[in-house]
Amino acid sequence: MVRNVLFVDDDQIMLLAVEKRFAAFSDYFTMIKAGDGFEAVQILKDTSISLIVLDLKMPRMDGMSLLSHTREKYPDIPVIIVSGYRTAEMYKLAKAKGVIAYISKPFQVDDLGKIIMSTLQKEADGGIMHNVSPTVFLQLMEMEAKTCTIRILNKTNGMGGILYFIDGNLLDARVGETQGLDAAYKVFGWDDVTIFIQNECTPRDNIINSQLQPIIMKAVGMKDEEEEPLKPDKEELGDVARAAAEAERKANQNPVNDLGNLDLPEEFFVDEEVGEALEGSPEVPKKMANDKPQSGAAKQQKSQLQEIEDLLYNEVGAKCGLEDIYHDNKVGNVVEYLNELGAMFNFGKLKVGYIDDGGQSDRIILPGHPSTVVVVNQKCPQDKIIQVLSQYH
Repeated sequence: MVRNVLFVDDDQIMLLAVEKRFAAFSDYFTMIKAGDGFEAVQILKDTSISLIVLDLKMPRMDGMSLLSHTREKYPDIPVIIVSGYRTAEMYKLAKAKGVIAYISKPFQVDDLGKIIMSTLQKEADGGIMHNVSPTVFLQLMEMEAKTCTIRILNKTNGMGGILYFIDGNLLDARVGETQGLDAAYKVFGWDDVTIFIQNECTPRDNIINSQLQPIIMKAVGMKDEEEEPLKPDKEELGDVARAAAEAERKANQNPVNDLGNLDLPEEFFVDEEVGEALEGSPEVPKKMANDKPQSGAAKQQKSQLQEIEDLLYNEVGAKCGLEDIYHDNKVGNVVEYLNELGAMFNFGKLKVGYIDDGGQSDRIILPGHPSTVVVVNQKCPQDKIIQVLSQYH
């Protein structure tokens, strides 16, 4: 996957000339242009950038201000300064800001291209992996106690992120201006990514303070919630409530007898206009929609839940700690992820999964279509329950 290099300069003619010469590197990186610091700030928010090349003298927001902004928000992005300033003070200032190169104008575009290529190669000196799942790959980094910096590009939406591992511990993460756990949740919600591995990681504070599995589990849950249909907002719910209250008021003012000899249930409220349309109708069904018989699939699912509940009480006893049992389609992503790990390490497919939420109740997952979730309290005999449920499958 081609990476993005942001070139910030107010000299449009020079930018076009550089872009034309950079066509020779099109298999390795794409040049994104910005006319000043303000434009660059917006691009950085929405686009994954691997390297920044900037001029110092620009209108609105100059290069030094942009450099300070990037060091604060994106300290991991390398910066190259290209400028007509040649004072020793500028060189010293640029070095103090962590700039990897300072090139004086006029310059040879090919020389700049070589510096960019060298920097991008260092970014991936540990290798590049395409079309991988970050959840499985990054857990390997944890298990093998790797120290590395990992850049991730999401092929679906073009977003990018960066993760910092020291001795297998995830210390920090960044996606755009989002950092820490929130950034990690975003990365672990991606499915198809390209990963660039750099075999070093600068020392930093551990602001994650968590193993990867709890992060992955929460990221999967957050992704499922995002994919659910949007619920009506409070204003829409208010409109529905007001409409229901108005319907009830009209029903109280216009008793059912006013509609003729229709035999309707007491809770069946009819608007006046609807009532007029109903007058003279040959027949109105008395059976409500909620009273219709359950489908065969629904009966089968209910029977399966009862079967599992009976099994637990028969085999474990009243102290099995069962609090709830239900089917949950959203658990499918979790089961799929655990099966991927099982296949990778030759563990086989998941039969029973026990999840410790850290609260008063834990959950047991039984794979299926849909999967079953058994909620138990922490005082339950875990080993016995897992043994019984694994035999159920």
